[in-house]
Amino acid sequence: MKIVVICAAWLCLGMGLAIADNETPGTPDSLSNAIPEYHNLVAGPGLPMGAGMENVITFNYLTETAIDRSINNHWFSEDRAVGKAGGVFCRLIKNIYVDMPLDYFSVVFSHEYFGHGARYRELWEDNIDYGYDAPPPYGGGGGHATAYINDPITYDELMAIFVGGIETQAIINHKLNMRWMAQKEARYREASLYFWSFQIMYDYVRSTGDPLGEGRDDRDPAEYLYWLNTKAGVADLDNPAMRVSELKSRSTINLVNPFLVFSIYSQLKTYLWDGNTVTSMPMIHVGHVGYLPALRLSLTPFGPQYHLENYVRHGSRVTLVDLHLGDNTFYDSWGGVGLQIQNAFQKDRLSLDIDCNAWKQPGVELTRNGSGVVGDGIGGAVAVTAHYDLSRVANPLTAAVQVGYKSAGFLEGHDLDASPIISIGFGYRH
Repeated sequence: MKIVVICAAWLCLGMGLAIADNETPGTPDSLSNAIPEYHNLVAGPGLPMGAGMENVITFNYLTETAIDRSINNHWFSEDRAVGKAGGVFCRLIKNIYVDMPLDYFSVVFSHEYFGHGARYRELWEDNIDYGYDAPPPYGGGGGHATAYINDPITYDELMAIFVGGIETQAIINHKLNMRWMAQKEARYREASLYFWSFQIMYDYVRSTGDPLGEGRDDRDPAEYLYWLNTKAGVADLDNPAMRVSELKSRSTINLVNPFLVFSIYSQLKTYLWDGNTVTSMPMIHVGHVGYLPALRLSLTPFGPQYHLENYVRHGSRVTLVDLHLGDNTFYDSWGGVGLQIQNAFQKDRLSLDIDCNAWKQPGVELTRNGSGVVGDGIGGAVAVTAHYDLSRVANPLTAAVQVGYKSAGFLEGHDLDASPIISIGFGYRH
């Protein structure tokens, strides 16, 4: 009950201030500074989650552009009630039969191929089987990623596999949050992708059955909690240290998210009702700084982790300060901080993004290369992404290269073991 009250208070405060202080022509000049918008197709060793989500967002943008140019969103005058009703109806049909299936399938594909699949690939598993149903309204919209594991595997590796799909949803949404803060606006298809990513992630936990013993639900959240309790030495899984119902209660903080409200508004009001494709992004203004907070829950091999994400737009940069604190049901005193700066440096045709993370965690046990327990205590990661315009035209082709290093430990979207961070690709600056 306490979590619900906190959620409601945050949501009312954040959205109330943001909508009341929506940007106007009088907004300080520093908030209007242009931040480059890149649409990249990138790849890295093992097809990592971060690179995969970048590609999904680019695919979303390209399909939106192609569909809107060929189908459009206005077909007749909507000055009168009959015309408005017809326009709303036609856009709704387009959304149900064209836009939504693409965005829904993108999320499911990400969940299976770049989520569970990335964790399987990390463990050097071959013969991974992927399967996908047709998305709604053409089919059930489900999917699977399975592999036959013959080698020994630890509890930590199993849990990482089961939560891998949910990780991708968080990465998609956090990338879109940064993009919206930078551009001070969102496209309606981005809003659709955001909503379905959130909805699938949230409903996945909410719709999971509670028993963890015999006859338990075979969905990822139940399997995750089964192995989390088993690792902790819980003998009677009918009385676990953490139940599915308790995970559902903790996941309520995901609703404390002004970006979610914005994504719904963008689809219902801006697109379906008005027939427009771009919505201005509301922010809380403190002087020359734009700010929005969000809360969320992530799942780790040590238990749930609570995040307070602080998105700050200042001048020609966007900064995310992610403060995270681990649930103490299974371990005490663990958590960390993340710092991401978009467009931290820009000169001529070069732009640099910086991503740093530091944490204190329990160790993870790995079978890969006989690693044993690694990453117990302090750890971190740092990466720099360089965008370089290949020409001086208005919307140039660009090269994108990310390099960095991560120590052993759990960090969303990355290998459990110590590993380099590498990706490379091409795109263009909009």
